[in-house]
Order: sequence, then structure tokens, then C-alpha cells
Amino acid sequence: MEARSRRSKPRPKHFLVGTLSDPACVSRIQYYVPKDTEEIDELYCVIELGDALCGHEGLAHGGLLATILDDAFGALCFVSNKTTGFTANLSINYRKPVPLPSKLLIRTRVKDKVRRKRYMLGSIEDGEGKVFVEGSALFVVPRGAEKGNRGGSAI
Repeated sequence: MEARSRRSKPRPKHFLVGTLSDPACVSRIQYYVPKDTEEIDELYCVIELGDALCGHEGLAHGGLLATILDDAFGALCFVSNKTTGFTANLSINYRKPVPLPSKLLIRTRVKDKVRRKRYMLGSIEDGEGKVFVEGSALFVVPRGAEKGNRGGSAI
């Protein structure tokens, strides 16, 4: 798949690429969207996790995995709408423990759009077929933002 890529720049106030930006935590996060599509409805992310993010010894903390998937859903909402959205619901199913350190593939896609609501599905995988986490999300685009106005009220 040919894709456009954007490597996240360190942002001090962003949890994944700021607070956790450290070789022992999140050493790399990069987003990919399909290049030759009129409407962006899927986003992929590659993230490299160090060994300092354990819940149990040697295994990634489940809350961190939920955060990673939520962040990818937020990035997809942003690129597919050209504006921000807010998490209204996040559902996570943990399938297998994630060993640390790890390089992971996050897949997200828009399932449906209804007015300001964006229903999305996603997974965290090893890139070779092993699925660690599956999830779904409902994001809400702020009033006014769905018309290209980046302002508007928050939900």
C-alpha cells in the first residue's frame, strides 16, 4: 500500500509524543494514510514501545494500550474530517498480552458517519497477523467543525 506518512514531532503537552517520548517508553510513533483515496477513512500507525511501560513484568499496561488506540482513533478523526473530534465512547477487548519492548501496528478505520458522530474500529497487532487488542470508538465532532470551521463548542 502506498501511503502518506507523518512522523510525530515531540510536543511537550501531548501524552504519547511528549510525556512518554523516551527510548524506554515511546521511542517512535508514525502515522500512515492511504495516498490515492479521495476520502480518508483509514489510518495506520507504527509505534515502538520500550520496556518501561509494564503493567506486569515484561508486558504492556492495558491502560497504555487503550490510550494508544484512542490516540490513533483521534488522529483518524482529525485527518478524515480536517478537524478535531472528542472521544464519547471507547470499547477495548484485550486478546493477548503485549510483550515489551515491542514494535506494533495500529489499524483504524471509519465504520460510519452520522452527522457529527464518527464510529470507528481498530486493532493493535504485531504486523504479522497476531492481534493483541481490538476496539471501537465513537467520536463526536464539535458543533460547527463539521462544516470546516475548526472552532465551535465541544459537543
